[in-house]
Amino acid sequence: MKPSVISPTTNLGHVIIQKNAASGEAQELFSVRHGPVRCARILPSPQIGAQVCDSFSEKRPLLGMCKSTGSCGTSPPYCCVDLYSLRTGEMVKSIQFKTPIYDLHCNKRVLVVVLQEKIAAFDSCTFTKKFFVTRTIFNVTVWELWVTLHGFTEPRVSCCAIILHSA
Repeated sequence: MKPSVISPTTNLGHVIIQKNAASGEAQELFSVRHGPVRCARILPSPQIGAQVCDSFSEKRPLLGMCKSTGSCGTSPPYCCVDLYSLRTGEMVKSIQFKTPIYDLHCNKRVLVVVLQEKIAAFDSCTFTKKFFVTRTIFNVTVWELWVTLHGFTEPRVSCCAIILHSA
């Protein structure tokens, strides 16, 4: 399954359907019907080195989703990224924030979460904190930079234009 951007299908939930090209049949892989979804991404399998182990290899492929209610139900709206296994359907990890999430982006090294005050990056093998971007040059806030790069003022699904490189 290729990593891709997924847009909400309705305001009440989110459904991922896979079509079999040979037979033309469709199969529901995953659905959330508990409220609006701000953004979702299918996470690519991580780039694994000789000394790195993927803690979630048995559960992949994974779906990262920011919906109106988090997994625990006590966080404010859109303040939680829940990671679901598309293999088993279960939630395998939840990452909580104090402020709303505006966007998600991922590659083989990191899961990037965009918030108004910072950009947070998590290791794609363990989903532990890797680094945060809290300041930009010229005293521009992270969200002002995001708006300038994307040309909009409302949070919505989009591609991340900020590319993060490891040393």
